Amino acid sequence: MVYLSLFFIDNTEYRSVVFSIVLIVICRFLIKKYKLPTYYFKKFRITGNTTRLIIYTVIMIILFVGINITQNLLDASKEMRNDYLQNIIFYLSISFPIKAFGEEILYRGLILPYLETKTNRLNKNFNISNIITSILMTITHIGFFYIMPFYNAILAIILVFIASLYFGYLAKVTKQNILICGIIHTLFNYIHFFIYCYF
Repeated sequence: MVYLSLFFIDNTEYRSVVFSIVLIVICRFLIKKYKLPTYYFKKFRITGNTTRLIIYTVIMIILFVGINITQNLLDASKEMRNDYLQNIIFYLSISFPIKAFGEEILYRGLILPYLETKTNRLNKNFNISNIITSILMTITHIGFFYIMPFYNAILAIILVFIASLYFGYLAKVTKQNILICGIIHTLFNYIHFFIYCYF
């Protein structure tokens, strides 16, 4: 509803940034209200197997780069590249970081820990909460089918689901550190940018 109420902003990218800012404020309020274990500036600490985290991160980067290169090869249109290059400062300094942190505070800061508090009564398996959160995140990206060729949209949807699982795992091993999740998410957005613009 908030996104639709911003119809007066013609540029969809500007609208997404404004929406993400509103989303961050709403999520912070709900996180506080439900007393969820979400942290913004907590000291970076990894719990569990550091080697596993490094392996998953390397696999995710390789997958992300591979899918983005494939999408770039499949899409003959240079419209996205031109838009990125004409608005490079906006995308790199405002759009990508704000949208990444907006998604992370919603999915890994609010939804994932909230689901964990609910599913723990039935099953102490973290994976259930992470899978449900990833499905919800994927559903909100269905709009890819309206802005991309069909095969690119399929690849993008698959990538969103896998990336969401990864970010859920990252949130778990960093004790719900949204700052770390947001930084890594932003770096993935930068990889996407540079592949589309310079590959």
